[in-house]
Amino acid sequence: MYFRGRTLWGILCLFSVFTLSSLNYFYELHKTVRDYIPGYRVNELRNDSQVSSTIPSHLSLPLQPGPVTAKFRDALLPDHKYITTFPDAGWTNDVMNTAHLLVLSFLTRRTPILPPFHPSHVGREAGIIPFSDVFDIDRLSRAMNIPILEWHQIKNTSDEEHYANPATRGYYGGEKEELGCWTVWPSQRADGASPRGRSSQTLSLDISWTPVPFVPYPRTPGIDWSITALANLGYSSAPLPDKIPWPNSLGNQIDPDDQLSCFDFIYYIRVDTGNPWWDESGMFWNTVGTHMHWTPLINSIARNILNDLLDISSPPVVPLTQEPTTPMPQYIAIHARRGDFARVCAPYNREDCLPSVAILNRRVSEIRLELEDKGFRNTDALKVVLLTDEPHTSESFWEDATSLGWLWVDHERYRTEELYGKWFPMLVDACLQSSAVGFVGTEGSTMSNIARRRVIDWSGGAGTMVRWGNPTADNH
Repeated sequence: MYFRGRTLWGILCLFSVFTLSSLNYFYELHKTVRDYIPGYRVNELRNDSQVSSTIPSHLSLPLQPGPVTAKFRDALLPDHKYITTFPDAGWTNDVMNTAHLLVLSFLTRRTPILPPFHPSHVGREAGIIPFSDVFDIDRLSRAMNIPILEWHQIKNTSDEEHYANPATRGYYGGEKEELGCWTVWPSQRADGASPRGRSSQTLSLDISWTPVPFVPYPRTPGIDWSITALANLGYSSAPLPDKIPWPNSLGNQIDPDDQLSCFDFIYYIRVDTGNPWWDESGMFWNTVGTHMHWTPLINSIARNILNDLLDISSPPVVPLTQEPTTPMPQYIAIHARRGDFARVCAPYNREDCLPSVAILNRRVSEIRLELEDKGFRNTDALKVVLLTDEPHTSESFWEDATSLGWLWVDHERYRTEELYGKWFPMLVDACLQSSAVGFVGTEGSTMSNIARRRVIDWSGGAGTMVRWGNPTADNH
């Protein structure tokens, strides 16, 4: 009887401990998710990172002390110069646009102010998120050896009217401020196009745009502008042609601002020779792109999903606010972009245009051999994780993938969107693509191209791209 009572008492104690631990886990999870809701950080101090012992003094943020106000001018130091841009494309292209801004900040000796990301591919209701919710901005700042600002650190754009709607939460508020900026897009298109900087509206900016002139700033071949030519516009001492600004909504024509140099869409810019992203010596990739690492949150979510996918025995659950401390398990990732690419398959049908599972698997076999040549062991045993937008109604595609033992991420099962928001299935997929040791991507996809560069740089792995468009496109 005594033994039974002691056993019952022990069970009750264990149950209490488990219950308290669970409550604490969900409380910590709630805090983590809350901290990553777009627009949550609204009244932070401008110079909060200046008190961090991990930030060297020369990387302290060049801002006026005090809370963020509804006007960005209140935050800027009078003797300091800044630069920003307003991307307006798909997410990966906006990442590259932001990297171009960081290169321009080097060339102009200005402090970059990074714009937030807009949900062009994940639905407007996903909301707008800061750069630092996706990439480790402190790590990037240290790697580039420059201070890096974000718009939420210089202007409070949150208000009650827009906070209720997830699509506008944290943005569209604040005081409407006039600003003069350069626009690259009309000169690139040369077809009467308007400036491409709609994202500036989320920051309550009323911009008067001045077209970047054709002469004396010629383009490199194609529609890409020389980054050196754009950098010259960031110097007030540089000789400039006559400027004819487009009026803003109030009808005011404002010359480009000297203190805050700003551009609309700067995705289409290059150096004088070669491809600055995809060439091995590419300047944009080697100076900025390779240093844009995921936040601990995204890394942790991806790591926990991967542990489950690979059925690692007793995997340690990675705390969501910490960087994983053990090496990432080795695997091969495939990014098979198919949904929107299928729309340009004509005159071929979908099956003859897009790469089949057999074609993808041939590339996987080549990656295994390349990894073996690079010194990786047991490459035949590496699991394959397929990341694709192919609908599960495509039964033959998924049957072929299953027959090869390939794995894929079921975000509904992992409740990724429910727990973290609509952005995170895509962000976690991008993290899983880049964390592999081998990668097979889709030709023409910037998301695939960047993942390939990350795999090669970050893990010393191997990457390749599958060509598509007709039945023999990937013959080699």
